Amino acid sequence: QNATVLEAIRRWPGRFVGFAYLGALDQPDAPDRLERLIEAGMSGLKVELERTRRLRADFRFDGEREWRVWERLDQLRRPLIVDINSATPEDILAVRRVIEDFAHLKVMICHIGWPARAGWQERALAAQHPRGWVDLASLPAIYGPEQEYPWPRSQELVRWAVETFGAEKVAWGTDYPG
Repeated sequence: QNATVLEAIRRWPGRFVGFAYLGALDQPDAPDRLERLIEAGMSGLKVELERTRRLRADFRFDGEREWRVWERLDQLRRPLIVDINSATPEDILAVRRVIEDFAHLKVMICHIGWPARAGWQERALAAQHPRGWVDLASLPAIYGPEQEYPWPRSQELVRWAVETFGAEKVAWGTDYPG
């Protein structure tokens, strides 16, 4: 995955921005691998909670192994994108702690917390911090085939995000290839 993204960045530097994927984040060299990927052209790190927990069930945003990765990301002053669509209340508290404890770390919550699942607003509101953002990637896909163009529910979510965070804290993304 990282190789494919880096190749796209190399071939089309003005068109693509990539974020590294480290898997379970539990290897001792994870911070060094992250730094090498950033040196190779990645812009930051993305963590998808569900996928990460499939690799390592005891993953914690405030875990000791993970904390070393956030420290390196903070030192490099690079952003962290988190897909916390399946987050527990404890996960959300830990994400808030990560945002608060690292002075240079910017964090974006994907899909505004995935509104098709209960608790989405609490997940999205973890981004209510001066260094927090939300993205609107895949909004039409959130509700699947029961909603068609012009996706009225998605429009409501865009309004909510802009009213809640301010337009400067909301990013639109395609979430390719999703």
